[in-house]
Amino acid sequence: MSTVNVLHVLDTLIPASGVASIIMNLIEHSEYCQDVAVYSDVDEVMSERVERRGGKILRISDVRSGFGRSFKREISDLLSDNRYTVVHGHLLNSAFIYMREAKRRNVPVRIIHSHSAKSANTRLKRARNDILKQGIPMWANTFIAGSQPAAKNAFGKRDAHIIRNGVDINRFSFDAETRCSVRKELGIADD
Repeated sequence: MSTVNVLHVLDTLIPASGVASIIMNLIEHSEYCQDVAVYSDVDEVMSERVERRGGKILRISDVRSGFGRSFKREISDLLSDNRYTVVHGHLLNSAFIYMREAKRRNVPVRIIHSHSAKSANTRLKRARNDILKQGIPMWANTFIAGSQPAAKNAFGKRDAHIIRNGVDINRFSFDAETRCSVRKELGIADD
């Protein structure tokens, strides 16, 4: 049986990021080694959780600086220095850089993951992203989306696996002890 080594590519790994939450769920419920290449903020607790599961946080240059040259070079170096069998990309607008490098380095599984039905919050950014994501089908070979609208936004009519952006509902189950401790902590009476 061959070893599976996964590299996730994203911008931030912080609790406020829904994408980061999904990645943490993938890492914590998998037997595979999963590294995270990130160019912006990283939460210390999430970083420790990745490392406890055998993965590494790999700091890379911001794709937005220097026309992405350092980002491209660092991604290329990561892919040549490690034996990744999967690159799981969560950034559609820079996939033309990291997915192209993954294909060039013969990474067998190149997943692009669309998390949103909207490609940006402004018209100008949407137009930019629509142009930048055009080459994705040439470099990625697996397409995943959190919903049908997210798949349509990113991949058009191309087939995509739908993996709902699930929430671990057990985290929100009622627990009398937790209620008591939180009420005590906040100074709220039992009634």
